[in-house]
Amino acid sequence: MLSLFAPNTRVILQGLNSKPEWNGTKGTVQKGKLSDPHQRAIHVDAADKTVAIKVFNMKYEDATLEYKHRLQDNVNEAVRIQKEKNSSQEAIQKLRENLQEAEELMRRLPEMDDGVAVPPYTHMACARRASQQFSQDDCVPPSEMTCHAHGFLKLTRTALGEALEAAEQFEEALPLYHALVEQAKQMRQDIWQDNSELHLYMNSLALCYKRAGQIPEAIKWYQATLQKMEEEGGSPHRGTVEHNLKCLVENNEEEDISNFQSIDPVHADAVNDMEALANAPLFEQILAQAMRCGMEGDMDRKMELIHQAIAVSPEDPRGHYNLAVQYMRAEEYENATVSFMRAMKCVDIEQHRGMEELWARSAANVFLCFDHSLVDSLPKPDWMCHAQKMMQAGLRAAKGAPDFNEAWNMLGSAIEEGPNPAAAIKCFDQAAQVSETEMNRRKYFIKARELEQRLS
Repeated sequence: MLSLFAPNTRVILQGLNSKPEWNGTKGTVQKGKLSDPHQRAIHVDAADKTVAIKVFNMKYEDATLEYKHRLQDNVNEAVRIQKEKNSSQEAIQKLRENLQEAEELMRRLPEMDDGVAVPPYTHMACARRASQQFSQDDCVPPSEMTCHAHGFLKLTRTALGEALEAAEQFEEALPLYHALVEQAKQMRQDIWQDNSELHLYMNSLALCYKRAGQIPEAIKWYQATLQKMEEEGGSPHRGTVEHNLKCLVENNEEEDISNFQSIDPVHADAVNDMEALANAPLFEQILAQAMRCGMEGDMDRKMELIHQAIAVSPEDPRGHYNLAVQYMRAEEYENATVSFMRAMKCVDIEQHRGMEELWARSAANVFLCFDHSLVDSLPKPDWMCHAQKMMQAGLRAAKGAPDFNEAWNMLGSAIEEGPNPAAAIKCFDQAAQVSETEMNRRKYFIKARELEQRLS
């Protein structure tokens, strides 16, 4: 599997004994595999011919290294700007400049990509997903630079679109959301990205059309969002989109519940039952308000309210669970793991014994974080350190959340280490079956087949 000097990369030749006159000259890596994995087909500029040269007789052109540093710096800057949520004209102008930079870097990617495969668990979500994909024998894995170029462009388009929308410059925001929809499709091809984000951009496009007063287009894109959700196996956010579509079709001026990225399945229905909430305990009122802030895109306020809810009722597992979900989305895995474990502990208190799905999802996420080495600084919980306890926890997780793929993965992993590892194959197959994204379906299907092959 190729991992260095991808096709179209520019290189400088060095250390050649048979052709010393070529040392210091430049060439371009050509497509195609050679029988020797340590060689690449190089079109040598000075000789105007293509020959096989060993990888240690070449280095990247200086421009490639400069490009790589420039790309990484811009990725970090894009992440920072997106978190600020600034819609001032000064911020918008800065984002426009960043977008020009992102588009230029994407245009130059084919000639500058050094082909180095993306490392596991990189801080960028799209790059991390790409690194965890199983490639076919004859496939070249996506490079880190490809993932970063896509990530920088996506983050910049998103941040500028949101800033323009907040400034009510809808006509300028719409092309950016259209571009994000098309980019999500392209990322599926370039870095094996699943389509789990595509419906988010479709929803953003629908909402922007609605705010711009272009109702027929808004209806069309809400319908497209629902269709994409259906194609991807459903979504816990479907009810929110249906609500928004119904409001438009019926010419209802009720406010859109627009940003559904932060809805947690445990509470999605309760948030809209305002009559019940009026008579609910203070904890549930605060938590419902937190969910509402999340729907409106105010994540900082949502986090603040979740902390308030926990302070009111520290033994209610729902507060710790929702806090853990927020930490997971922010990729703060240690804090997420601690909060998931607190939620599990609270479920085992007598008055909360009925919240088995919440316990199951928490346990499966704890296992996921430790299994993927995302929280090496934390000690493993006792139930993960003993085979029998791990088996019991896996069984409880799969029973409590039978529609959650990570619960079946947890059970399968426990069984795989036991006396009857073949039984784990069914668990991994079930994890694939209940997965909402193509990426996870593929991952667990291959995990089952690989175990099947090892045991045959």
